[in-house]
Amino acid sequence: YVEAIHVLAPANPYPLIASYRFPGPHTPPRIETRIRINETQPVVVLAELNTGAVLAGQSDIRVTVSGCLTMSDTYDVDTLFQTRVRVEPGHPASVLTLITHPQETGLRTDAQGDIIPKRLIEKLEARFNGEVVFTADLYRSVAANPYLRFFFDPEQAGTLDLVWTEDTG
Repeated sequence: YVEAIHVLAPANPYPLIASYRFPGPHTPPRIETRIRINETQPVVVLAELNTGAVLAGQSDIRVTVSGCLTMSDTYDVDTLFQTRVRVEPGHPASVLTLITHPQETGLRTDAQGDIIPKRLIEKLEARFNGEVVFTADLYRSVAANPYLRFFFDPEQAGTLDLVWTEDTG
């Protein structure tokens, strides 16, 4: 089974976009998210299998207008860290989650031309009845307001806890 998926955009200033970990065969290796890419380029995906083998694939993505370096004055701190979660039952269950966060890369400037400091959501950990069922390591190329959809197939009813971690702790 697939233990991890790594997503890269080789032409981005920081090529590693995200790494997703599926700690067992009850977590199907499916993920949906939004990313930032700097220019038209291939996006590369590496899948690590539990046997140690690695599978690779890529898709050419065309960018007509890059949003990576657009000017920004500020963001609404009142809604910062607001999270939303929706679980759609089924086999496997679908978990959709989003956190309000600017995902500042440290590459953009404000209206005065000053660099906006890097500030990123770096990790999402999902635990079901205390057991880790999914983790995501997020890097500079994950879009603002990170959105993730992942799947898992619980054998019983229980509690799903999601923890988002920012680089500031």
